[in-house]
Amino acid sequence: MKPNEHGIPNPEICVENSSYIEDYHVLGESDIFPLVSKFSNDLSKLWERIPHWVIKADIGRLLYIYFNGGTYLDCDCKIIKKFDTTLSLTLFVESIIDVRTLGPREIKHPSHAVRIANYAFSSVKAGHPFLKLVIDECIRRLKIFPIRFTSLDILWVCGPDVITTVYHRNKHLFNITLLDQSYLHHYANGSWR
Repeated sequence: MKPNEHGIPNPEICVENSSYIEDYHVLGESDIFPLVSKFSNDLSKLWERIPHWVIKADIGRLLYIYFNGGTYLDCDCKIIKKFDTTLSLTLFVESIIDVRTLGPREIKHPSHAVRIANYAFSSVKAGHPFLKLVIDECIRRLKIFPIRFTSLDILWVCGPDVITTVYHRNKHLFNITLLDQSYLHHYANGSWR
């Protein structure tokens, strides 16, 4: 999704991760674009107006796992220890943060909140309703900021802010496995800025 990017970023990490995950492959725009109109007319209308490639990449990963099931990892996310990919939905803790450091529009939770990573997640089957809620929330937030985005806006619209908010609002409705930071290492956190 990144303009002018050729080849696979971090190929050595991809090779190592492929020993943990069956059918591991790198997604590209051709994997994502057909899913946009399949999800909704609202998303199709917004897609061409999205001003930053990382927004498309963030929404694209959600779409791909929503329609296909499986495990998503950023190319700079290395598996440290094996985790069960046969669980209904697996999310990863990005960090435990003081709520005062949450984005300006992010819903405030207890004094120290679990921030959910959007650089890795897994759903054993296609069509998980939690992922649909996250994508729907991304669309709702995209409609609020249709022209120009700061990096904080991007985090709120489609990054960890949105998946964190949807998780805290709805975790009681789903069987979600939440894994700590000992399972993955994310190398270039925020390198898109």
